[in-house]
Amino acid sequence: MRVTGPESTPVRRAPRAAGLRARVLAGPGPDLASETGLVEIVIAPGRSLPAHAHGEAETLVYVVSGRARVVSGDRSEEVLGGGVVHLPPATEVAVTNCGVDTLRLLVVFSPAGFEEGFLAWEAAPPEDEEERALLDLTGLPRPQRHKTVIAALEALRPGTPLVIVNDHEPAGLKRQLDRRYEARLGWDVRERTGDRVAVAIWLDHPPEPDLVPGAANATPTDA
Repeated sequence: MRVTGPESTPVRRAPRAAGLRARVLAGPGPDLASETGLVEIVIAPGRSLPAHAHGEAETLVYVVSGRARVVSGDRSEEVLGGGVVHLPPATEVAVTNCGVDTLRLLVVFSPAGFEEGFLAWEAAPPEDEEERALLDLTGLPRPQRHKTVIAALEALRPGTPLVIVNDHEPAGLKRQLDRRYEARLGWDVRERTGDRVAVAIWLDHPPEPDLVPGAANATPTDA
């Protein structure tokens, strides 16, 4: 029997990108030697893992919590906490956090091997900047909302999405931001439920680092 603790499997973050973290729980030797790879992946609101394939490994993606948009080929599915996605070998897949909460995944690779690339990611600080890039406007007086969004947006690194939650369609905010930032503005509605609207907003195009091992030529999904 082997027990893996946090001290032997540090949290790592994707290079040059906030909001994407991973912890390798099983796979590479000598400490984690296993024929099956296991990785915990955390994706902040508004962020994506770019399209990639896992080589010869059969893959299971278990959504621990949050809301994932999983795209593979011409199929796109929203998967909630408790859902499992099965990917045959060599299947291309991309995963986006399409909700307003942190998305947590457990990913199993059989045989092990693909997870080794995550060990090249640098150790992550206790909190990632993008984990906090979520702004609930519903408790603010309406005259304060637009300036609050602008201040929060400009405090983030370029390409980092700010996910806002509002109690009505923020059409007026969109017009103001369009005038202010023009082509720099990114805007993507994530959720509409009753009187709740969630929108991801960013300035400038999100960076395109090699976020996923083995996916150097992959194109990120929309964030």
